[in-house]
Amino acid sequence: MTTRQCDECKYSYHREWDTRLHCHKGHNPRFYQPKSPTDEYWGYKRDCNDFIPIIPSDAQITVTIEIEGRALEFTFPANYYRGSLIEQAVQHLEAYLHAT
Repeated sequence: MTTRQCDECKYSYHREWDTRLHCHKGHNPRFYQPKSPTDEYWGYKRDCNDFIPIIPSDAQITVTIEIEGRALEFTFPANYYRGSLIEQAVQHLEAYLHAT
């Protein structure tokens, strides 16, 4: 059993009047603070046997970048952590394309 992000589980939800994450299974996840400004593994986590991902593991996201008339298409796994890695990859690719 591995520790998983609760916001990636289909049983997690937010109440309108409460900012904490809640679980339909009655679990009480712990909130972990980021360890650095670039830490992406913070948030509500729990070792959970009931974890069911919201996004299937075989789902994919396709990103198309068009720079100076050239279109490049990249495909990432949809469960690529919280999308920020995709954004960083796109920024690096754009910088590389502008340099070439």
